[in-house]
Amino acid sequence: SDDVKAHPQSLRSMLAHECAHIARWDDLNIFVSQVIMSIFFFHPAVWVARKILMETREMAVDRMVLNRKLVSMRDYAHALIDNASQIPAPGLSAPFNAKKRFLKNRILAMKGKSKMKTRTVVFLMMITLPLLCVSWVTLPAPLLSAPTVPVRSSESQSFISPVGSARLTSGFGERKHPLSKKMAHHNGIDLAAKTGTPVKAAADGTVESAKFFKKSWGKRIVVRHRNGFTTFYAQLSEIKVEEGQKVKQGDIIGTVGSTGKSTGPHLHFEIRQNDEPLDPSGFITI
Repeated sequence: SDDVKAHPQSLRSMLAHECAHIARWDDLNIFVSQVIMSIFFFHPAVWVARKILMETREMAVDRMVLNRKLVSMRDYAHALIDNASQIPAPGLSAPFNAKKRFLKNRILAMKGKSKMKTRTVVFLMMITLPLLCVSWVTLPAPLLSAPTVPVRSSESQSFISPVGSARLTSGFGERKHPLSKKMAHHNGIDLAAKTGTPVKAAADGTVESAKFFKKSWGKRIVVRHRNGFTTFYAQLSEIKVEEGQKVKQGDIIGTVGSTGKSTGPHLHFEIRQNDEPLDPSGFITI
């Protein structure tokens, strides 16, 4: 600008000020501050901390310029005052321009009479950061609320083992699939028994599905119970119930087999609540 050309000390002061920002890596500091602001914009403490840190950063840069003797304190202070008295405009002078209400503090800091001591800034940050952490945990309650844990108590629903005498050959959870040899989640348990062994309803309910799946479940029955529970009986050799039929706990609904994807006669048994697979071992005695 014309004013900068007329006062070369202002230009030297501006350049020295911006070079000090570069030497301090303040661009990275500002970037991190903006990221924090974008996350915790709702917290008033963030806005207060941002203002304090910004002012403290400018004071630190002023001290760096004067300590390096890149420009005299008199010329530097005059440059600050001259720019503060002008209407802010884009250009080299824009970052150097100090707001009038902050100008007095910057000049006092240059003379070693800073109103904002370093330990005060540290103390404020020690207060602000815990507040941010508390806000992060407490304010977005709908997003951070824990998922509903399925009810597993015997009061909600009681089950019996669907096969009287059986051997557990595969449990619930991650396992290597016996056919594909790949790791996969097993949503139920496998109970080995002789082909034709009776399979009983684990609890009172209504038959929701009773049909044959050639490539996966084989012959499978699904029984719906109260409180959102369902039980699955698969790899059956025979289905003895129909869809919509009411069954009582202990009623024979099918027989053990090896249909579908199977390596031998067994019952694949699942318990789900609201379609969420649960470990049957926690509900029945094998």
